[in-house]
Amino acid sequence: MALINGVHFFKTNKADALKILQTHCTELLKMRDAEEWDCFYENQAASLEIAPCPSIDAIQNVFALAVKRDPEIKEYNTLGLWDLHYVKEVDDSGYIRQLYR
Repeated sequence: MALINGVHFFKTNKADALKILQTHCTELLKMRDAEEWDCFYENQAASLEIAPCPSIDAIQNVFALAVKRDPEIKEYNTLGLWDLHYVKEVDDSGYIRQLYR
């Protein structure tokens, strides 16, 4: 829920999100002006999904990286390692749709 609410805040409160980022991350991100911040925000906002569910491609990519590190897991069921029932419960409840109305 915290991640869902955080993404909602970020995507729907640009000015407040930028104020927080600018206060805490200007030096870290080496931002110089408002144009850079605007570009950063737009790219980040576009990359965030409203429901934090990984795509099949993302799951397969993470699993392929894990197999490189631990080859003995290559026979595991890739999808069986992901427990997304909490996100599905929240999504099915209509909570996410309600946030973005």
